[in-house]
Amino acid sequence: MKSSDINRILWPYLIMGYSALLCLGFLDNSRASVFENMTVALGLSDERASLFFVIPSLCAFVSSLLIERFIGRLGSVFILRLGLSAMGLAFVLFGLSKDFDFILLEATLFGVGFGLVSVAQNVAVSEASDSAALQRSLFSGLHSMYALASLMSPILAGFLFALSLS
Repeated sequence: MKSSDINRILWPYLIMGYSALLCLGFLDNSRASVFENMTVALGLSDERASLFFVIPSLCAFVSSLLIERFIGRLGSVFILRLGLSAMGLAFVLFGLSKDFDFILLEATLFGVGFGLVSVAQNVAVSEASDSAALQRSLFSGLHSMYALASLMSPILAGFLFALSLS
């Protein structure tokens, strides 16, 4: 990337796309950290507990297909905010839940947010520059954010468990 390319980047779009994928990665990877404890605490069979991953995946798939119709009108940054808010709210409610059926409702909300973010982050990064060569560089960095979150999420989850904030 040349120094002149830095002036051609729309930084709010790039920062929002990168930070959204970082948050998505943290939230997505932290689900596995709580899965075993949730299964034991609620006395769930493996089949029933697997819905904790199946439902969000299905909802993410459906919402990622449907958002294509609205993202042009609403804008990628708005969709990123909406998706991240849905995922964050789902995690807060999950932390307060004692009933697995309610947890599945939260998993639905998480999945919808996940689908919105997964599409809108790519749109935001593509809107950050009109240069195809620069976009390729920006997309390479985007996917590094998920890798960073995958490395950091278990560490953060362990720290929260140690503080009993899980």
